[in-house]
Amino acid sequence: MKKLLLQCIPLFLLLTTALEVFPQQNKVIINQLAGRLNTYTDSLALASVYLKTSKDVYESQEDLWFKAYVLDSQYHNLFSIDKTLYVRLVKAGKDSVVWEEKYPITQGVVSGHIYLGQSLPEGDYYLSAYSAHSFYQNQSYFHALKMIKFIKETRSLLKEKPARIPGDANLPQDIQFSILPEGGQLVSGITNTVAFKAVDKNGKPVVVSGELLQENLPVTTFKSIHAGMGSFYFKPVPGANYQVRLIRPKSDRLYPLAAIHDKGVILHLAKNKKDSLIFNIVQSAGSAKRPVYLRVQVRGRIQAVAAAMLGDSLKITIPTADAPQGIAEVTLFDQEMRPLAERLVYLNPDNALNITASLSREVYKTREKISLKIRTSDKNGKPVQASIGVNVYDKLYHNPEDAKDILTHYYLSTQLKGRIYDPAYYFDAGNKDRNEALDLLLLTQGWRCYLWNEDELKEFKNRKQVLTDSTKGRLIAVDVKKNKPKIQMLMVFSTDEREKRSLFTDSIGRFALAPGDFVKGRWSYLKHFDVGKAEYMVAVEDQFKEIGNVSKNILFEYPVGEKATAEKENDIPPGRISMGAINLNEVKVVAKKQNVFRDKYMGHLDSLAKLEGNTDFVYPNSNWLNVPSGANGTKPIEGQKYTIWVGATPPTKAPFSFGTGDFKEIIYHYPKFTEEELLKKFNLTRIKGYYEKREFYQPNYDKESDPLPDYRNTLLWAPVMITDKNGEATLNFFCSDINSNFIGTVEGVGSNGLLGKKEFYFNVIK
Repeated sequence: MKKLLLQCIPLFLLLTTALEVFPQQNKVIINQLAGRLNTYTDSLALASVYLKTSKDVYESQEDLWFKAYVLDSQYHNLFSIDKTLYVRLVKAGKDSVVWEEKYPITQGVVSGHIYLGQSLPEGDYYLSAYSAHSFYQNQSYFHALKMIKFIKETRSLLKEKPARIPGDANLPQDIQFSILPEGGQLVSGITNTVAFKAVDKNGKPVVVSGELLQENLPVTTFKSIHAGMGSFYFKPVPGANYQVRLIRPKSDRLYPLAAIHDKGVILHLAKNKKDSLIFNIVQSAGSAKRPVYLRVQVRGRIQAVAAAMLGDSLKITIPTADAPQGIAEVTLFDQEMRPLAERLVYLNPDNALNITASLSREVYKTREKISLKIRTSDKNGKPVQASIGVNVYDKLYHNPEDAKDILTHYYLSTQLKGRIYDPAYYFDAGNKDRNEALDLLLLTQGWRCYLWNEDELKEFKNRKQVLTDSTKGRLIAVDVKKNKPKIQMLMVFSTDEREKRSLFTDSIGRFALAPGDFVKGRWSYLKHFDVGKAEYMVAVEDQFKEIGNVSKNILFEYPVGEKATAEKENDIPPGRISMGAINLNEVKVVAKKQNVFRDKYMGHLDSLAKLEGNTDFVYPNSNWLNVPSGANGTKPIEGQKYTIWVGATPPTKAPFSFGTGDFKEIIYHYPKFTEEELLKKFNLTRIKGYYEKREFYQPNYDKESDPLPDYRNTLLWAPVMITDKNGEATLNFFCSDINSNFIGTVEGVGSNGLLGKKEFYFNVIK
């Protein structure tokens, strides 16, 4: 076997000097293989969003605190382009949206909260977040999705849960058994590596063992190693028929192998070392020598391109010490740049943001002060300044079934297609077989499964960006025959009217509200100043509606439930409104069967409308309402009793006579206006801005004493912190009156794109 040790040259292009082809031609092909991928990625501004919540399980009338990282999807640095995060909370199984709000992004970080009201049904929910450069049509990998459990009472968490045995063999026989050859194909006459994966109908792994049959005779046996996955080796005989039979769980079904090729090339990973990858490349006996090219790329970034002459076999060693952590796509090409074989490999799992979280001890008393010391460094122990978030909560509110974290999200979920069972397993240093298990995970993904392959990257150029940071609108003339100016002016202002500015449309009435227009309150108002007799309508886009439309047609990592029927398209732009009547759903507080305006400014408009638009009057020195010659009377009072005329012929002047059937007494109420009527009356349009920020409450028992019970189950929520130049930070917080086991998590992003996570635990006793 010919051995080649490749050395790096500029631009991470690797070129062997022992080639039996024209060097210049070889350089051209290498540059083309690298440049072809760079063409798709160099100008790609693609963000990836990750969500972290203060805990996993919430109760009624609690705040759900969350943090979002918006990172560059290739380099994992904080993404500063996007300014608005769109957040939704959806009920699982019903696909019903219970929360939709916008939050400002500050240098790639968002901190916010969601109030979970008492009327919210119990069950599972999915919290999702989207930014302008993370959400495109027909793709679902770069926006965030987090599973949330909502309960009414804590006692449901205290019930003993049955032990869950991953991969229990006592399952129905409807097992999905996949067989995937390394490199993408089976070739006769060569030893092939074959991976397999067994799951049940719900996608849960199944522990299996079985045998490979050649013409119904056993050739080799195998068993799963991790999460229903495993592998075996065999050398196919030309023309033979191969099938797999499962022994455990016992099944009469036979699973055929993929087609076996008489001629071809095998790409086999011999070793994945800390600083290099060693590949064996073998082609069918009798095949002519030919040049081959091995390309290694991580998230669309070329790490190496190697060229060599392939005879019967070839060994290639590729240095990887300077490559980033993550999944690498290794593709073998021929001289025509056609892919011959492909394999996924995980690089540099130790190249991470190392986080230490130190407590003075493991047991504390209720209301005792805790000091947490945090340090962030690289793999060599050198300090790294990092953006981190910290949360501490009662372990009772932890959901072990949702092991998603910053590492699994950015290194696995956003890189591979399909669901991944227990992704945290592959990043737990306590699992000694995690690297072997991770390699099996990548082997069982199939051909072209990597999100960053060329086919996927080509499509990004044609994919429409769904969201923008700004909110677009348009003034539309109701009667186009009437004279109207080409440019109109609007006034945009906050609810307290302290922040206001002029907003001009273009020649066809279009305008846009930038993120800066939403920083002074949850609502912004637009007032249109009519010119002459021209009448206008206002169309305002609803970007949440666009999110809903796209989300119905793409596959999420978590199942979102039944898909609702899409609304029929029409000629009216999304969010079109008549002047002042907007189609956003405002939350109302219901009491005594009357709608009460939650927004103070709307309540102010309601009061003005009742005073200015009310023509009712009370005749002087009487309780008659709206009788002749009483126009100079006083205004009626809400809730007072008055007399009104109900006879057939209303009097036209006073004094007048009346019979017993000509009048009746009523309790007076002012006219009731809907929000749409109020907005129209005052020539206003209301647009939802950023959701208002709240501070997480933390007591300081060093400075204050509180005789009331302290039942906080979340002791610390510090979502936005930056370690100093020494990579250090210190946090102080206090225990509550709950004696329980607590779990803490520190997650962060280093200035060099390193990602890290650390958990710590302690007990609180009385």
